[in-house]
Parts: sequence; C-alpha cells; structure tokens
Amino acid sequence: LTPFQIEHGIGPVTEVVTLGPVDAALAAAGKATFDSKCSACHKMTDKYVGPPLGDVTTRRSPAYVMNMLLNPEEMYVRHPAARQLLGEYMTQMPNLALTRDQAREVVEYLRTQAPK
Repeated sequence: LTPFQIEHGIGPVTEVVTLGPVDAALAAAGKATFDSKCSACHKMTDKYVGPPLGDVTTRRSPAYVMNMLLNPEEMYVRHPAARQLLGEYMTQMPNLALTRDQAREVVEYLRTQAPK
C-alpha cells in the first residue's frame, strides 16, 4: 500500500478531504443516513456489532472514513487497520451502496459526535 492508502484508506477517495467548520446541513443529512444505514451495527460510545464511532474522526482521516464506507470489501482484504477490526469484531461491514456525497455527509455527522 502507498503511504496515502495507509493513512486515508483504499477506495474512490484518492485525495485528502479538507474540512472547515462543521456544516450543520451536511451533518443533518449525515445523521439521517447514519440512522437509517449504520445505527443497527454502530453506536457512538459502545461496542456493538461494529466498533463505536463517536471518536472515529479523531482517530481516522475523513478520507479513510469515506473509503471504509464506500469500499469496505477491499479495505478488509488489503488495509491492515480494517483487517484488525475484522479480527476483533468478526463481522464484515457490508457495502451500503452509499454515494460519495452521502459518505461525506456521514463524516460531517460523525464530526459532531467527536469528544470536544
């Protein structure tokens, strides 16, 4: 893997995602997507089917989170951090067929959940 892929994941997001102040409209759309597509397996502070995500934006880059959302199959096969999660949780995240815009919205929502 390239240094970019190690830091930002493997998938369609091949450039650093630059973030400004939290965009409330993007975050609201991301919450709706999270609630309908992600919340069955992920909680913010508790381990569940998948890892807790409340602090994911403090641990992973926005591009990494987006690539995990958009390309989980290849991430689990090729990325060491994703393989480690698979080994810990024994459940592979399905491809939720999100658009790149939806993935970006989910990142924005997750930013609102990060510890201050």
